[in-house]
Amino acid sequence: NNSLQCVNDTYYSDQWGLSNTGQSNGVSGVDIRFCEARTITTGNSSITIAVIDHGIESNHPDIANLGNVSYDSETDASPSIVRGKHGTACAGIIGAKANNTIGISGIAPDCNLMSISSTLDLFTPNIREKLSKAINFAWKNGADVLSNSWGHPDLSSSYINDAIDSALTFGRGGKGCVVVFSSGNDNQSEVEYPADREGVVAVGAIDRCGNRSGRIDVVPESCDPWGINSKPGSSYGSKLSVVAPGTNVPTTDLVGNYGYNTNATQDDYTDKNYTRKFGGTSAAAPHVAGVAALMLSVNPNLSVSQVKTIIEQTAQKVGDYTYLQDFNHPNGDWNMYTGYGLVDAYTAVKAARNYDLYTRDNLSDDGSEPLNDPLNGLTDSPDIWLRNYPDGGNTHQQMVNGTNYLYVNIHNKSTSADTSWTTDSVRVFAKPTFLNWHHWSNSSWTELCVAPLPRLAPGMDTTICIPVSNQGLFALNTNYAFYSRIESHFDQLSVSETISVGRNVEDNNNISLKNVYITNDLILPNNFGLDANVNISPYPSTVTNSRLRLFFSDGAYNILDEAEVTIVFPEDLITDWSPSSDNLKQLTASTFLVTGETVTLVDIPDADVTLRYNFLTRCNLPNQIYKNHIVQYTGDGDDEDIIGGLTIQVEKPERLVSDRFYANAGNDTAVLLNTTATLHATQINEDAIYRWYDKQRNLLYEGVNYSVVPTQTSEYILEVTAESDGYRDLDTVKVTVVPGCIRSITPNPVSDNWITVSYEYATTVTSAQLLIYNTGTTTLVGNYDLSNLDNLGSVDIEVTGYPTGSYTVVLVCDNAVCHSKVLIRQ
Repeated sequence: NNSLQCVNDTYYSDQWGLSNTGQSNGVSGVDIRFCEARTITTGNSSITIAVIDHGIESNHPDIANLGNVSYDSETDASPSIVRGKHGTACAGIIGAKANNTIGISGIAPDCNLMSISSTLDLFTPNIREKLSKAINFAWKNGADVLSNSWGHPDLSSSYINDAIDSALTFGRGGKGCVVVFSSGNDNQSEVEYPADREGVVAVGAIDRCGNRSGRIDVVPESCDPWGINSKPGSSYGSKLSVVAPGTNVPTTDLVGNYGYNTNATQDDYTDKNYTRKFGGTSAAAPHVAGVAALMLSVNPNLSVSQVKTIIEQTAQKVGDYTYLQDFNHPNGDWNMYTGYGLVDAYTAVKAARNYDLYTRDNLSDDGSEPLNDPLNGLTDSPDIWLRNYPDGGNTHQQMVNGTNYLYVNIHNKSTSADTSWTTDSVRVFAKPTFLNWHHWSNSSWTELCVAPLPRLAPGMDTTICIPVSNQGLFALNTNYAFYSRIESHFDQLSVSETISVGRNVEDNNNISLKNVYITNDLILPNNFGLDANVNISPYPSTVTNSRLRLFFSDGAYNILDEAEVTIVFPEDLITDWSPSSDNLKQLTASTFLVTGETVTLVDIPDADVTLRYNFLTRCNLPNQIYKNHIVQYTGDGDDEDIIGGLTIQVEKPERLVSDRFYANAGNDTAVLLNTTATLHATQINEDAIYRWYDKQRNLLYEGVNYSVVPTQTSEYILEVTAESDGYRDLDTVKVTVVPGCIRSITPNPVSDNWITVSYEYATTVTSAQLLIYNTGTTTLVGNYDLSNLDNLGSVDIEVTGYPTGSYTVVLVCDNAVCHSKVLIRQ
């Protein structure tokens, strides 16, 4: 931490907690990040801090913005009365004029100060009621922050309790006043009343090295060269919120005593030693009150609980203390001696300001950090897309020769007033992926441009169009990954960038990635579908336990609802490695059908793999673009890390409704055991591939007609794939294996007196009969024994006496019905 000089005030360099000049003899100092906070705000005159103390000297040359509204608790009237030097000292820490070449610098010099005076004497008659009136006057008369550098267990009373509760509840139009109290200087293991009240920000004091004031164990002399830690120190304990500078803090003195009058010299200031000796929790509390005022200056809509939470969550962990998680302290790691740590003006103001720009990583991304749902895609930011022309379209296109146009959409998640910095910009980088999936590494990214950001109102967004020439970096007409990073003065990276681009994207909402491979070109003839040729390259080569997950649903559309997806592995790869994953069905030695939304490939070697997409004609939903994500992981469980990824954008080839075709495998049929059944595919009116599969989708035959000798009743799948565009349709036919069957009934319908029934039954059948029933009455009207006849033959049956109607002819083999047909008598 280097010393900062952002103001020209005479004694600013002595304000070690603001200028970070506390380091000495190798001991690092502490810094509330005052200078960084000034780059955002120095306060706002609409925000008022009430200093409830001895009163503020109204004619002090280094006290800024002292308002006309004031109050004295002794007289129960206005104006405030200066009853000691303590109030002016506290006020200087909060609101001394900054950058005015004299005195010190206040933390929030452009905010308004309200002077409320009291004796602060425990033995003053009715002191409890008087202090309660002081608190009530403050919140009722427009104070936003109440700075209280006082307290004692003997002051405890319902008067003060009620006043504090009212300020927290009703102040600021119901948002609540921020009530800050010093923790006390009696070295107690619990903060002193009223700092222990619920909702109050209780502030302890530290020295320039981050040690609790009053700590007596091994404190380097350089941390406290004036020996103030030998005195009773900062009280601590379970109600402590944060700490702030509280030893030898320079501040304003009464003009009548010392002050910064025109005759004061550096020697006077040093010799008097007053400003160097003001300290304890009385000095610490105004630091935090000033920070709270800065927070409300940038976002006056914050509630009191939000201000307290932000102060605690953004505090710096200082000193050699151990900060741990604690159920009773939900705003971060905590320590009983320093609470959540040292107040951080810059981070607190930035969080309060809530200036939050972001680009989305997927459609469900709301700007949260880290990304809520990294499994839903990190490679296909909907806020980055390429167009061949500046036509305003929002569909990502393949780069073409000439000038292309990259669009980047920026969102403002802020709730505070729109503010931007003149240097706010978006930087865009690119790297070639050569039509392949590629591991992430930011070592080979090339910067395309730095585009300035316009002012964005809260909740608004803007789209920036960046011309990209297909020259130099883009000399090859191929796929590129695009990496965008918002650089904002007020919205910096939450987590520093690393070589892991995936981690950068996941952790920071102002970093996004577009790594998309588009498949839409049909290579004719005989393309048989859309292909995505993916190069699998584990990175680094020493990575073990790597997993490649393929997601075939993007949340809006599932490509498996409308297409068949197959993965084709190189044949030489399959000899040494075999995919073992749910949702994969092997069709051939190297081709696997995807049967579910997610496929996981474990420890796959370097390989060129083809994903093939065949759309089904009978589905033909209106959506023309589908996406699936490929993500590479390493590690296990909570240690799992994303190290690479690609989105495949599948653009369905257009096929008119009039050009639809349907696979037709014919009608279901029955055959005798051990006899041949020939299945016939109806040919479509274009060149196509006809393949027959069993029910488990094992390939049986390629061709129009398929002859099979089934051993049991089976279903067969016909797949018809158009050679022109890979469109596909499926049909299923059932072949029932029976011991016997009725081949034909002729004539049927019958109007003459005789019919001929042709039949066949297996040679293993020992008895066979033909039974004829009246279908309407189920009356048996004919019984013919076939057992003494050939198993393949026919029998003539007289039907002269059959009334007009429907009859069922049944073949019974070995006392079991094996087949039937309907006969119509006219």
